[in-house]
Amino acid sequence: MTHTQLHMTAFRNVQYVIHARCGGEQLMECGRSTRAQRTRERLRAAAHRLFLRQGYLATSVDAILAEAGISSKETLYRKYANKEALFADS
Repeated sequence: MTHTQLHMTAFRNVQYVIHARCGGEQLMECGRSTRAQRTRERLRAAAHRLFLRQGYLATSVDAILAEAGISSKETLYRKYANKEALFADS
């Protein structure tokens, strides 16, 4: 096997591992969904901490965003319909 063939085989193996890890999604879609999943997890974890510490009624959406390090309410509402939906998921 030539040097170039070894590189191509290694590249294909890496693609296969990434492809398998992403549940068969396209590589670009996998990167996007992973980022979305991380954002959702940051929101969920922040909400969980605040709900336990302060209670549901005393926890504002702004406080959850600040705790998660996210500046846009749009990001939260893209992931969850409302605070109640986030509460149910946390």
